[in-house]
Parts: sequence; structure tokens; C-alpha cells
Amino acid sequence: MSTARNSEDEDKDGSRSADAYIIHFKKNSIDSWKWQKNTFKETKRALRIICIHVPAEIGRAKDLTDNYLGN
Repeated sequence: MSTARNSEDEDKDGSRSADAYIIHFKKNSIDSWKWQKNTFKETKRALRIICIHVPAEIGRAKDLTDNYLGN
């Protein structure tokens, strides 16, 4: 039961985080990208950052974007 209480406390604090794929656009093309761990509160607060959750296997997203960018 102590583990259930701990997870509830984390939810109340907003300390949960999500892995997000951050893309910065420059003149309709991808300027840069990176993996970043953001708390949910930071994601809601930072409106200028575009967060896209990539539905791919771990480690494959970089390969997919490299092929897209032509690198």
C-alpha cells in the first residue's frame, strides 16, 4: 500500500514527466531536434515548444528522422 500512496503523491505534485521529441522549425524546415524529458507542467507552460510523441521503438526514432532529413 505504501507504493500506491507514493504514486498518488507524485501525481499531486505534478512531478511526473514524459519523454518528448522536441523539434525547432526554421522557415518551414526542421532546424534541430532533440529528446528531452519535460514535466507535464513545463510542457503546458512552454507554448513555443512543439512536443511530438513519436510512436516508434526506442532507439529507432533517430534513424527514422535521419532518413527523412537526408543525413
